[in-house]
Order: sequence, then C-alpha cells, then structure tokens
Amino acid sequence: MVGTMPRALLLASALAALALAAPAAYADPTPAAKPATDEPTPTWVTGGAKTPSPATTPTATPAASPAERQHEAVAPAAWMAPPTVFLRPQDVTIAIGIGYGFHNNPNNTTTTTSSGTASGNVTTSSAPTSLLAPNTVSARVRFPSGVTLEPTLVLKNDSSTVDMGGMTMAQTEAITTLTLGSVVRVPLIERGHTDLELLGNASVTSYKDDPPGDNNTLTSTTFTLGWGVGAAYWITAHWQVSVSATNPLINYTKATQQTGAGMSTSTSTSSIGASFDPTVTAMIHLYN
Repeated sequence: MVGTMPRALLLASALAALALAAPAAYADPTPAAKPATDEPTPTWVTGGAKTPSPATTPTATPAASPAERQHEAVAPAAWMAPPTVFLRPQDVTIAIGIGYGFHNNPNNTTTTTSSGTASGNVTTSSAPTSLLAPNTVSARVRFPSGVTLEPTLVLKNDSSTVDMGGMTMAQTEAITTLTLGSVVRVPLIERGHTDLELLGNASVTSYKDDPPGDNNTLTSTTFTLGWGVGAAYWITAHWQVSVSATNPLINYTKATQQTGAGMSTSTSTSSIGASFDPTVTAMIHLYN
C-alpha cells in the first residue's frame, strides 16, 4: 500500500501537466506583429539601463549647378528628330519668272512684236538672243502632285495712222490679237534637286487686220498643239531654274479675207508632224 501511493501521485501529476500543456500546443505560434513606430529600437545593456539608438540624420541632396540644369533642359531636345526640309513646294504655289528664248531662226531675221496687255509665257522677239537682254517672262501654278500649268494670255491692239496733210482723210490700220493657251509640265522623274518633265502645250489665237479702206478686213484663227521635254533644278523650295524644249505637233489655221461688199474668200491650212525642231527657253522662277 505504501509502495503504490507514490506511483499514483506521479501518474496524477503527469496527467495534470498534459492537461495544462494542451491549450498552448494548439495556439497560433506566430507572434502578433508590433505596430510600426517612427521611434528607434532601444538597445538593452547590462544593468537594466535602456539606451535609445541614435537618430538618423537625413543627408541633403546638393543643388544642381546652372550648367547641369541647362544640360537637363537641353538633353531631351537632342533626341528629337530634326525638322524636315522639303526641296519642292508642298502646297499650291504661284511663280513668276524671267529668262531667254532661243528660237530656230535660220535666216537670222528679226520679227519683233509690240506689247499690249499680256501675261503668261510671252516672248517679245525672235531675233538672235542676247544674254544681256532677257526676252521671255512667264507665270506658273504648281500643284502638290508636281503638275504645273504655265498659262498664256495675250491681248494686243496695234494701230497706225497716216496723215496725208489735210488733202485726204487720214489712213488708219488696226490689228487686234487675242491668244489663250497653256503649257502643262508633268514630272516624270524626281531625283534629288532635279526633275525631268514631259511638256504639252495648246493655244488658240484670233487675229484681225483692218487696213485702210472698206470691205478688206482679214481675220484668222489658229489652233496649235505641241509637245516637249524639260529639266528643272530646285535651288530651294522657292527658287527653280528650268530649261525647256518645245516642238510643234499640230497647227491649223483658217483665214478669211473680205474682197468686197458681202464677198470673202477663206483659206485653211493644217500641219501635222512629230518633229524635233525645238524652241528652247531657259528661265528662273520664284515661287511663293
């Protein structure tokens, strides 16, 4: 009896210890997170005294120098693409130019015309060309596609009067000329500053000669169609130098001559041929 009592006490003590340890075994082993604070973590030393960690001193960022600030401001621009420089006009533009006309005049004769109201491609003389005296002016309209119109408008009225000194009536002759037409320039090849162009031209001319006297007026109408080639060099998008060679293709003329009261005779002439007998012009134009 005496020997069994200690064993019973030991068993009871073991059961009591297991009962107390069971709740702690099933508890969450992860400790609760401490709230974050801005205070430094204290350091414990021997003797129980608590010494706080030294506060961290913020390091001031040095201010950028003026040269560095300028570099930062300019640096992004260095990565930007340079502006595009166009060699030719990109919009509808108008040009005016001056130059020389070199006509095929084997007889070396002079056929000078007087000026009236004119605009477009007008040549004032077919005499041998002098480089000191430009003889051709023109205006052009260029479209974004490169197609260029070179219109021609000539309105001219010439008159001459001969006074016989009062013995008879003065003799007056009047000549009227009207021309409408245009040259069309179509670029075929564009390479660098240079264009190779195909040219086409058409015009209609009305001519009337009323000499002294009655019932002797001469009227005529002429239709021409031509072709040619040209080369143009763009100095800039506003300045252009060009050389053109034009040839006749079709020429039709109908003339009517009065021979009396209510009487007249008519003559028609036509010419068709693809020949290369060019009229050469060299010009410089300024585009807006």
